[in-house]
Amino acid sequence: MAGNVEDILYWKNKSEDCLDSAKFLYNKNFYSEAVTMAYYGLIYMIKALFTQDNVRAYKPTTMLTALGRNYVAAGKLGASFHRSIMQVFDIRYKSDFEVHSAVEHETAAHILQLTEEIKQEIYRMLTENNAEENVS
Repeated sequence: MAGNVEDILYWKNKSEDCLDSAKFLYNKNFYSEAVTMAYYGLIYMIKALFTQDNVRAYKPTTMLTALGRNYVAAGKLGASFHRSIMQVFDIRYKSDFEVHSAVEHETAAHILQLTEEIKQEIYRMLTENNAEENVS
């Protein structure tokens, strides 16, 4: 049974706001900040998916584990998407918490591209599972 459609839409909208902010920051040459916003956009996309499927995971590390267990292992999400999500999490962590870990233009562009690809896949999964409820 699908989760609450209003909650799914809430997380999708929050994700879109973060991704729009990430693009804005990237275009203004704030690369570390763009990666951070892309990360949060990704977190909210995952929350929308988890809301749909009633998966409980709140911390980023448990979210990664839940993605692997509930989606990759079940054949619902490709392993390459899971690796890409882990890459976004890792680069964001380094840029926010490690000294002298600046994000360069190319890295930020790569993260934004990965996030867009992941978003399309997660939105496909949301649309497939909620077509009758018009969540897209």
